[in-house]
Amino acid sequence: MAHICLLALIGLPAAGKTHLSNWLLKQKLNNWNVLHLCYDNYLDNNADYKAQRYNILNLLSQLIDALRMKLSPQLVLPMTTNESSNYLIVCDDNHYYHSMRYKLYQLCRSRGCLHAQLYLATPLSTCLQRNAAREQQHQVPAAIIEQMHKRLEVPNNQNWQRHQLTIQELNNVVICTFVDTLLNCQVDDALPPTPAIQLQTQSHQLDLRLRLRIQSLMRQHTAEKAARSCELNAQRRQLLAQFKADEKLQQQPQPLDYYVNLLN
Repeated sequence: MAHICLLALIGLPAAGKTHLSNWLLKQKLNNWNVLHLCYDNYLDNNADYKAQRYNILNLLSQLIDALRMKLSPQLVLPMTTNESSNYLIVCDDNHYYHSMRYKLYQLCRSRGCLHAQLYLATPLSTCLQRNAAREQQHQVPAAIIEQMHKRLEVPNNQNWQRHQLTIQELNNVVICTFVDTLLNCQVDDALPPTPAIQLQTQSHQLDLRLRLRIQSLMRQHTAEKAARSCELNAQRRQLLAQFKADEKLQQQPQPLDYYVNLLN
C-alpha cells in the first residue's frame, strides 16, 4: 500500500510556505513523490469559509483514494513523480488554529495516512516586508497579518502533533532530514469507520468543479493571465447563480457537467 503523508504547513501570509512548497518540488526527492495543494486556489472570500475548508478535505480524501488505486488524480496539482510508492502531500495553508490542523489529522487517521507539521515561524516584520513587496493583487492587508499573528496557535507537544518541525528560516539540510525521517514514522491506528466527508450542497460541488476547470484552462493560457482569470471567475459566479436559479425552478436541474462545460 502507498505510504501517504499529509504535511500541514503553518505560518503567516508571506512566511515562505509556497516558496518552501516549490522548493520541495524542485528537489525531486528519491524517496517521495511530492504534491503541492495550495488552499488559496480553492478559497473564495465571497463563499462560506467553513464549507470551503470541508470541501478541501473532501478533495484530499479523493486524492488519497486515487493514489492508493494508482489512478491519475482528477485534481490537477504540481507534483514530482519517481519510482517510489510514497507520497508527500504538502498542504499549503496558514493553518493558524489548532482546530484546522486537527481536522487534517482526523482525516489522516481515518484514511491510514501519516500527519506531519512544518511551522515557519518567520518574524512578523519579515512577513510584512515581503507582503508589501508583492504585486498589489496578491497583497494581504497588513492589519489582517498582524491580527493573524496575535491569534496564531503555535504547535505544542500534544501527541497528535508529535511529527513536527519549527524553523525561522529555510534550511535545506534540516528540512530534507525532517522529510526523510517521516518515512520511518508509524501511522496512528485508524479511527472507527465514519461516513465519508460529503460536500454540503450540489452548488458547492459545482463550485469546486468550476474551479478545477479554471485551473486547467489557465494552464493553456500564457498571455494576460490576470485578465483571463478575472473573466473565468466572473463566468464561474454567473454559472453558480444560474444553477441556483435553475435548482429553484426545476425539480431535476441539468447535470453538473452541463454547467462545467459552459465555462470556456
